[in-house]
Amino acid sequence: MMGPSGDMIHPWKAVMEGSKGLGTSRATSWELFQLYSNPAALERTTFYFNGNIIPSPF
Repeated sequence: MMGPSGDMIHPWKAVMEGSKGLGTSRATSWELFQLYSNPAALERTTFYFNGNIIPSPF
């Protein structure tokens, strides 16, 4: 996955960082943690890479 700044994001590392809370992690990590923690939200989420739909990283 690629973050907003163009840096590569490892999904599981981001989830672990995001689990610490919004005040102690990057917003993108926190958002990924919220999706991972909420199956209903994850089900409604579409992931894209270079304009193409990709499978969920989870």
